[in-house]
Amino acid sequence: MAKKEEKTKAKAAPKKTVAKKVTEKPKVKKTQVTDEEIKARAYEIYVENGYQGSELENWIKAEKELTGRK
Repeated sequence: MAKKEEKTKAKAAPKKTVAKKVTEKPKVKKTQVTDEEIKARAYEIYVENGYQGSELENWIKAEKELTGRK
């Protein structure tokens, strides 16, 4: 009978719960933008500047803003 008691005790022992480590994806700044997004932002810059400035300057400024480049 001692063997049955030992087995019962072994089964009754509570199991340890292991918490799983939750890993989130690092928040990466969006670096790939479409030409349409750049075009739209370049137009916004053009309007903000009183419909002045060159298309190329506005495009470059918009591209830098959207990609996070300096």
